[in-house]
Amino acid sequence: MPDIETWTPEDDALVRKALDSLRADSDTVELADPRLVRARGEGRRRRTLLSWTAGAAAAAIVAATVGYAAMGRDEATPVPPATRTATAPAPTTTQLDDLLKTRSVLPLGEEWQRTLGLRAAPVVQAQPAYEGNLCQTLEPGTRAETQRVVADPAQPDETFLGVQTRYTFATEAMAKAGAETLGDGIASCAAPVSPRERTSADVAIAEGARLWSYTKDGQTGWLGVAQAGTSVAWLEVAAGTPAGQAAAEPDAARLVTRALERLRAYGGPSGPKPGITTPPPRALDENMPVVGVEPLIPSSLFVAASQWASPALSRGQKTYAGPGAQEGSASIVECETEEFQAGVGGRYGIVSIRAGSGDANYIGKQRVRLFEDVQGYELVQADLARLDDLIMKGCTSPGGNRTTAKPGPVQGTYLLTTAVVDEATGTLYQWVGVTGMQTEGAISTIVFHGTSDGQGFTGTDQEGFAELLRLMDLARQK
Repeated sequence: MPDIETWTPEDDALVRKALDSLRADSDTVELADPRLVRARGEGRRRRTLLSWTAGAAAAAIVAATVGYAAMGRDEATPVPPATRTATAPAPTTTQLDDLLKTRSVLPLGEEWQRTLGLRAAPVVQAQPAYEGNLCQTLEPGTRAETQRVVADPAQPDETFLGVQTRYTFATEAMAKAGAETLGDGIASCAAPVSPRERTSADVAIAEGARLWSYTKDGQTGWLGVAQAGTSVAWLEVAAGTPAGQAAAEPDAARLVTRALERLRAYGGPSGPKPGITTPPPRALDENMPVVGVEPLIPSSLFVAASQWASPALSRGQKTYAGPGAQEGSASIVECETEEFQAGVGGRYGIVSIRAGSGDANYIGKQRVRLFEDVQGYELVQADLARLDDLIMKGCTSPGGNRTTAKPGPVQGTYLLTTAVVDEATGTLYQWVGVTGMQTEGAISTIVFHGTSDGQGFTGTDQEGFAELLRLMDLARQK
């Protein structure tokens, strides 16, 4: 039988020295933030680190018992980093650049996943009903699309992660002003949300993008606004959800930066087109006759009559505001009935526009409805939804004229087509644009018409919608 070596004090000192050295090395390892541990599954990583530490300690003891004399780190053994690690590696530039090749003005589900470090890509789907943004900020432009982001499309409410909305404008200057309007609305967002803007000193955010954090039920959520060209994006990462808990500041900054990059790639022109030197249109004020409910709404809330003029809409003629008697009616859109108008409420005013100097030649009208109520925003949104429902249903007049509608390229725009059979035959076309305004509680409806025999507007559908967007952008400035 081989002799068993006797354990000596020198052996004991050698083991103690090895363990002290190991403890000194492990003390340099910074533990992860506890919030990230809870929210992003750092527990598994920490268990891995502890397993490595325990294994290394056991190896040191075994090595000591067989009498190794020179303590040194085995280069083949993985070394824990001395800085905090993230749950998942940040997405590489190559990965995100590859996704950017997929045409979409707003971020894809895969981009939400990679920027926020989610386990799986959520589903981006159209929002079925728009109920306003988190801060109930008045919409600054034409809402082109609103999408919700959910983990499971079969359970959208239970797995809701966030929402993203895009607004479009006639010019880049208007888009920049719209982004400022959204930022002002977030700054005045009421408790318990009370967002706090994260500046460039807090986290790296590209020029053209802004980021706010907010707290709800003890969880952190994020609001982002990005502007490029003629588009503005609004993003919400909901608090109190897996995404809200997981989204650290750098993650949210990456998401709003990705929104900015998509606007730059697909969100419309970013600057004046070659050969165009005229400044962007600014809404003017003109003294115009207004009909409606007393006390009359001031004409300063209406698009100036002279700004209706264009080669397409007025055929190059100057435009004027005419008397346009309504005989007590607020209806200016086909299918609007007195019963419908009676259920709306608020004060209204109407300005009628004609092209040329004759007493006739009326080409369009604008109606401004003003809800002077503490819930003016909610009333405006309700009226927008009510008009959308009414217009899209279409109608048939008592004389048999049938009106149908198709939506325009952006929210709130429509083309109504009426097949006339009552005392005449032909087709009447009416372009309709509905939008909120800068004045709180104000909503604007703009219409202009044409006929199949060449009266009024005679341009193409696309030209008609372009004219609507131009007038709606002017109305929103009021």
